[in-house]
Amino acid sequence: MACTRKVLLRIGTHRLFTQALHLIFEALFTEYYVHGFLLVVDTRSAKKETSTPNGQWRLCISKLGVCVLVIAQVVHVACSVLHQIGVAAALSKHARTWRLVASQSRIPSDYGLAFVFGLSWWSLRLALVPSAVSFTMATAAIGFFSGSPIAFAQFEAPEMGLRRYKDEGELQLVSRAASVGATLIVLVAALLYDGSSPQQRPLREFHWFILLLCGTAVCGFSGLRRWRRSAQGEGMPSGAHEECGVDSRHISVLGATTTLEFSDFVRQTCQRRSIKALLAVRALHCYASIIVVSFFHLFLALGCASHLSAAMRAVILAFVVAAPSLFAPLHVICVDSVGKKRHVLIMLFGVCAVGFLSLVVAFFTRGAARVAAAPAVGAGYMLTRSIVAIWSCGVLFTLQRLLLDGIRDVLDMVQEDVVEEDTILFGRHTSLAAWTRRLCTVVAVPMESLGCIVTILLLAATKAFEGVLLASLSPPIGNTVTIHTLPVSHRNAAAVALELTALEGAFPAAMAPTKMASTVLALLGLQTSGAAVIMLFVWHRYYNLEGKHLQFVQMAIRKRSVEQSVTLV
Repeated sequence: MACTRKVLLRIGTHRLFTQALHLIFEALFTEYYVHGFLLVVDTRSAKKETSTPNGQWRLCISKLGVCVLVIAQVVHVACSVLHQIGVAAALSKHARTWRLVASQSRIPSDYGLAFVFGLSWWSLRLALVPSAVSFTMATAAIGFFSGSPIAFAQFEAPEMGLRRYKDEGELQLVSRAASVGATLIVLVAALLYDGSSPQQRPLREFHWFILLLCGTAVCGFSGLRRWRRSAQGEGMPSGAHEECGVDSRHISVLGATTTLEFSDFVRQTCQRRSIKALLAVRALHCYASIIVVSFFHLFLALGCASHLSAAMRAVILAFVVAAPSLFAPLHVICVDSVGKKRHVLIMLFGVCAVGFLSLVVAFFTRGAARVAAAPAVGAGYMLTRSIVAIWSCGVLFTLQRLLLDGIRDVLDMVQEDVVEEDTILFGRHTSLAAWTRRLCTVVAVPMESLGCIVTILLLAATKAFEGVLLASLSPPIGNTVTIHTLPVSHRNAAAVALELTALEGAFPAAMAPTKMASTVLALLGLQTSGAAVIMLFVWHRYYNLEGKHLQFVQMAIRKRSVEQSVTLV
């Protein structure tokens, strides 16, 4: 019992470091790149200053960076898909040499994750490499090394009796505790990062924190490796010690034979309606969730900076990061009550409702921005609409993040049923869960890149970052000009409209927060509502793994497990 508790402690500590690195990168790195290196605001038009060659050059680089980002993302998608299906290894003229080099130089993915995490924050500033290329390469590398917690747990499973502890729930408790610890680290990182953009100050405290976290993670991974070796003794082969923390897809270089087997598996398993529906929903979910995952903190700052402090935004970010592990028992209860298919349908309906509500609020609050500059011009309900726009941005964005994260967790549970159905229908001796995950990755990576590109293009088209600059340039309240007007009921409507138009041109800084909130709500609705409607239709129409069919698959799996147990005895 003491030995297995030590193994659980090792797994929990490893997950703490890997989740903290991945969550900080996922939550803040995209904002760091987009806000500081891609969408550069034309300060000359806001401050009415004369143009400088340096400023013009930076604006040209900013516009060129969007094009370079699109090209880099397309190359990343092509390379990722070719890697997952094994074409790159099978068609390579030097495949044998490449496999030999890969087998001899196995870098543990937890070390790779820590080093890539530490270097990625400074790679954007390399003068010889475009920031779009550095951003894409860092994102791809983090995704490449993200499977280390799974590999670590699989390596420790034989010693600890993983199935028994999984049934008792102790592994889930350890994972939940690691998520809480990672959430606290994310909270500290967000507090150090928030409050200023990279142009205003170099974020020295945040960068020192990144270095400290990276060094601590490397030391922690090394300590866990030494602890495992001392606990397991010298009876293991020398090469087996290095397998811990190495993701299977990191070291598995597919040859021609394995590539053909994977192609046969894809053709065979895609004959089922359930896997087709799962792949379609997975792809659309990745597209819709990119805006509320990678851009969550950025859009929260854009839409709610005037009413939410930096500390409050950091707390909200920590809450949505910890929510999946906290709400996991609730999803299990709902699945037991209504079934997995109905539970996914309910959450997809909620995503549709939140998306359309975001569009409605954005439409009805787009004219309320003018009231923010001079409340005396509009009526009381107009001022209320201005406040509602800003608060609705934070509430709807957070709610959409919780719903999409919940759908992702339930789809992971659904994927287990799909794998079991594949095992039973095609009579496989072992379940091909790893190949099913790889197939889901093949369809998910292009949609993630597409969602990132579309979101950045929409941000560039709406010029949302100009509102950040205007808000920072707004004069103090004591120096603002007060326009004395009569009540709206005593004036002509045309005169009111004319005065509002003049006010918008005279005080753009005061109207910027409400405009940004309306823009963020519109982007949220555009990115999620359409994809959610398609997911809802596909899931309801084509996913058929429920009812008696699901009961048959589960009974067959239990029967096979009993037969295997009897054979072993």
